[in-house]
Amino acid sequence: MSRITNIRRDIKIKIRLRALVLLVVVLISFLSFFSINGISKMTITGITINQNYLTRITELFGLTEKLYSIVIEGKNHILAVEPEVKKQADDFINKYIDEADAFLEKYSESLDSKKSIRLFNQLLDEYDRYKKINREIITLSEENKDYLALKLSSTAELACFRRIQHIINKIMQETLADANLRLEETIALKKATIQRIYVLVAIIIAIAFLIGYTVIKDITESIEALKENLKILGRGEIPKQKVAEFKDEIGEMAVVSNLLSDNLSYLGNFATQIKDGNYAYSFTPLSKKDILGNRLLNLRDNLLNAKNAEQQRRVEDTHRNWIAKGLEKFSEILRQNADNINVLSDTILRNCIDYIEANQGGIFSYNDNDKENIYLELLASYAFNRKKFISKRVNLGDGLVGTCALEKETIYLTEIPENYLEISSGLGRSKPKAILIVPLKIEDTILGVIEIAGFEDFEAHKIEFIERLAENIAVSLSTAKINARTIYLYEESKRQSEELARQEEEMRKNLEDMRITQEDAIRREIEMQGIISAVDNTLIKCEYDINGTLLSANAKYLHLMEYRLDKVQGKNVRMFIPDEKLEKFTQYWQNLCKGIPYQGIINRKTSSGEIRWLFISYTPVKNKDGEVFKILFLANDITEYIGKKEEAKRRVEKLETQQAELKKNYEKNARKLNQKVEKLKNIKEQYEYELKGVYASWKGNLKKAENLKTDMLKYKKEANEKNSIVEKSKKTIRKIQKELENTKSRKTTEAPAKIKPSEMDDLYKKWLDDLDKQ
Repeated sequence: MSRITNIRRDIKIKIRLRALVLLVVVLISFLSFFSINGISKMTITGITINQNYLTRITELFGLTEKLYSIVIEGKNHILAVEPEVKKQADDFINKYIDEADAFLEKYSESLDSKKSIRLFNQLLDEYDRYKKINREIITLSEENKDYLALKLSSTAELACFRRIQHIINKIMQETLADANLRLEETIALKKATIQRIYVLVAIIIAIAFLIGYTVIKDITESIEALKENLKILGRGEIPKQKVAEFKDEIGEMAVVSNLLSDNLSYLGNFATQIKDGNYAYSFTPLSKKDILGNRLLNLRDNLLNAKNAEQQRRVEDTHRNWIAKGLEKFSEILRQNADNINVLSDTILRNCIDYIEANQGGIFSYNDNDKENIYLELLASYAFNRKKFISKRVNLGDGLVGTCALEKETIYLTEIPENYLEISSGLGRSKPKAILIVPLKIEDTILGVIEIAGFEDFEAHKIEFIERLAENIAVSLSTAKINARTIYLYEESKRQSEELARQEEEMRKNLEDMRITQEDAIRREIEMQGIISAVDNTLIKCEYDINGTLLSANAKYLHLMEYRLDKVQGKNVRMFIPDEKLEKFTQYWQNLCKGIPYQGIINRKTSSGEIRWLFISYTPVKNKDGEVFKILFLANDITEYIGKKEEAKRRVEKLETQQAELKKNYEKNARKLNQKVEKLKNIKEQYEYELKGVYASWKGNLKKAENLKTDMLKYKKEANEKNSIVEKSKKTIRKIQKELENTKSRKTTEAPAKIKPSEMDDLYKKWLDDLDKQ
């Protein structure tokens, strides 16, 4: 292996990889900078095209629209009748001219070629001429020379507008040509940038591949050697050759692999010693976290502990057998003497003291016959192989026995005071060395206490035996007490049976009277059910509690409100009340709760939101104490009647409204006719020879309108039919206005229509002919 290779292998792998990544990052950064620079240039060029050329074209289109709007508003000014309309058209013309002036002033600052400046100067000349013509048209219109104004608008103004439009088209073509030139430059820049990027990418890939190949080759060679050794270790064998150790990360792993081989050999020797039973063999793990070494040590300790535990288990098995044998013996004793508590206590205590090799003992019973005075009563006492006839009672909490009964826990004492009194222990005056007091209880119920004393300490298995025996004794005491209680209850029940027989005879007589009363109540209930059924089939019925909660409802109510019973039962009545009626409803509901009935006409919301009108009756229902406990609701559906009433009212109001509107429309149409006549008078000065008969015809139609007014007043009830005549007149007048204002709806590229005098005369004649027919 060459010296250069060794030097390279001694460099840390992470340093080599970082150097590779750093080089790639530098090359990519250079590529990114170069790409971003080219894209920025193309972006700036695109923005320039958009701002300097496309925006100009858009604004020139806007200028054309404004100039055409000036033409339209000029015609509106000429044709308008009301001064307000003329003023509005004049305001729009001034507004559009101001906007066009501002645009041209701003546009002149962005010109950058001689041809553009020349075309723009031509545009300014034509625009000044256009404004002058427009002012002249407005002046003629204000002097009521509408024909001259229309003629000037359709000739000179339109021609000037077309010349302006032609110049604007040339300017836009010039602008588009400049934009196309800039766009071709941008495309050429894009192609050059892409070619340079391809070259840089190829260089970066070549450098990265060369360096990456060298790093990967060094790593794979070291990993292959390390892998072979790890395979041998994985099979549980010890490699014969060690891996070459370098200063890089793989070299550090090689050091660990070699150390693991040595440790495996050491562990094999230690395991062999444990197998042979040599637990004293010395072994030191590599570290505190040496899992295999520490587990072998734990295995050695566990084997040693298992040997000691086996000896302890044999002792415990002997104790468990002794406890089981004793429990079996005492179970037989408890079974044989279950009927007599005293004999049972004596037998149990004597055998218990003998079995555990104690000296003295006593059994206390829990006496709760008097709930106000509960105490422990001594049932049996035994000492030195003799029964002791002692009568003793201990209150709860007094001495060791009373404390044990109160706390329900075992008490075991080995240090007895020098002056231990009789009342303290509950036994004789012999001073014991150890005292064991165990409660006789079933679950948490205390039935007594057993106290045992001896001149030797009690072993743990003997204490466990006494505690388990105490549970059996408690069960036996409980059974004996239950048997005694059962006998007492049997005698008591026998006495009560005789008393019940006497009372049963009296009850039989009372039942006969109740049967007669019940039959009468059933008859009245059948009659009441018939009445309720009739009400359910005739009226809407439901019941509420005093809070407004629905208790029940009949089929007619559910059909009317469009609900199922399970959807509304338990719901509040306020869900059916319209919001505007809630306040009034709350007031009379409070009166119902006070016992005051209510009748009236109300409306209710159904499930679909429909309003139904009802004639209702709310009746408070009282209990035997005179308190209202529910509300009975009865109702008839009068929605159809209310609907017809409202429809009649609406028809009357509609007739009155139509009559007033008819009169108003007539007066409005009359005023418009007067205005048109005045307009016709102004035009008559220019077309007197063609309009001689217009005025006379108009007067005749006006007379017809007066006669029409008389007929309309005469026939008020038929106002809807007569109103169509006035509507036709309005449509005819609007048709004339529509024909005159058609130029507003035409597009910018279309030329405004030229209205000839003969066409205007034809429109007026047509309108007069229609009016004569009507």
